[in-house]
Amino acid sequence: MRIERIGGSHLDYRFKVWGLDQTTWELMWMGNTAMLEGIPALRQAGYESIFDLPRIQQSYRKKD
Repeated sequence: MRIERIGGSHLDYRFKVWGLDQTTWELMWMGNTAMLEGIPALRQAGYESIFDLPRIQQSYRKKD
């Protein structure tokens, strides 16, 4: 969204200007699309804010 606010677009292949490689650029826009598509489903399920979502505490420490 920040890139779009200053005139950028997902069709803009100036990803190197932003310090990104092409794969990261494409994944960023795919994530943005998935988020925008998922928001209506979350709202329909009763979640109006990210703070309404359940939290799962998980450890990322390496298990021996």
